[in-house]
Amino acid sequence: MLDKCSSSDFDTFEYTRQIAFHNWGIESWGIDELAYLSQLGTEFLHYFASEVAVREILDYLQMQLSPYKIDPIIINACGIAVPRKDQNTIEKLTNCLK
Repeated sequence: MLDKCSSSDFDTFEYTRQIAFHNWGIESWGIDELAYLSQLGTEFLHYFASEVAVREILDYLQMQLSPYKIDPIIINACGIAVPRKDQNTIEKLTNCLK
C-alpha cells in the first residue's frame, strides 16, 4: 500500500475509497476495509466489494419492508434476480409478501 508521503504522491487508499463510493455506491461500513484489502490484490477487492454492496441492498430493503425478514432466499423466491435500492424492488417484494 502506498501511503501519502508528499503532496505529489498518489494516495491509493483514498483513491480506492472514492471508487467504492462513486462507482459502486458503497457508503457505510466496510469502506475502509475494502480500501485496505484492495491493496492486497484485485481478488480481495472484488470479493469484499460484492459483500458490502449486497449487505447495503439487504439493509436498505429490510428498513423499507419491516417487519418482514428480508434475505436473499426471500428475494429469489419473489422472482427478483437483481435486487436494487429502488421503489420497483420494494413494490415487487411488497406484492410478493402479501
